Amino acid sequence: MLNEGYEVIGIARNEGNLINYQHLFPEVKIISGDINDEWNIRKAMKGVEGVFHLAAYKHVGMAEKEPLQCIKSNVLGSIQVIKASIREKPRFVIGISTDKAAHVSGVYGATKFLMEKLFLEAESINTHTQYRIVRFGNILCSTGSVICNWKNDILAGNQIEITDPEATRFFLRLMMLST
Repeated sequence: MLNEGYEVIGIARNEGNLINYQHLFPEVKIISGDINDEWNIRKAMKGVEGVFHLAAYKHVGMAEKEPLQCIKSNVLGSIQVIKASIREKPRFVIGISTDKAAHVSGVYGATKFLMEKLFLEAESINTHTQYRIVRFGNILCSTGSVICNWKNDILAGNQIEITDPEATRFFLRLMMLST
């Protein structure tokens, strides 16, 4: 997008990530804030052409242990994005969902399912904006990915944890997502 001449604005709440993002992507404007902070969402969305809503509380195990945090980020945060998009009327809002929203069996999948429903409703309210959902599965070595966790455990000399020897997972490589 930067190569196409677009200005890119991001919001991150994790201070360590903010510093890393600013170092890796100096041409991206990074705003310190939370998805539930209406002020920051409005500031970031002011006059934009499109929105990629990537914020998520996505660790399945943590979502089960702390469902309120998952709901705050994935449902209430999505409502903040939708409300700001209704005011600002960008051409599009793309929300990132998960394959776990298809056959809901846990908190994380349920919150992403609700986000998808909210996007459908938003499109009926705001006809100036196209709301779209992209469902991903497990992205290899994304934050919290089991493969990265295992790699870190091995490098630290720890045993890797296998919760179910019969479990299978498919993974998407980052390059697969960009083609």
